[in-house]
Amino acid sequence: MEGLAPSGFCALALGAGAPPPPPRGGGGGGGAELALITGRLARAGFVLGGDRLKSRPRGVPADHPRLDLLRHRKIDAGRRYGPAAGLHTARAGELVRETWLLVRPLLDWMAARELTPKPRERGVDDPS
Repeated sequence: MEGLAPSGFCALALGAGAPPPPPRGGGGGGGAELALITGRLARAGFVLGGDRLKSRPRGVPADHPRLDLLRHRKIDAGRRYGPAAGLHTARAGELVRETWLLVRPLLDWMAARELTPKPRERGVDDPS
């Protein structure tokens, strides 16, 4: 989690993969749950971003109800709080904590599907 930037943007960005295309015959992928989670985040003022395909994934119909979500290769969520006097006080910590709690269902959804990055051993970096 990045915390609050001077611009007042609080983001939680993960290199998390997007859900795989829905299984043939529908259901089972958790897409409906993901749509509810991201809908709640959008209503709370979050912007969903991340690496996205420009076109629809192969094998996914053009009229798929969650096509927008299926285009994500990686997904992140952030919310701008705007420049305000409280951003350079203890209030900034409260905003970061609040953001974390609101984004937690998205993180849990991704972790349950093993879409989050694996933790590295302390002091050990994989070669780039």
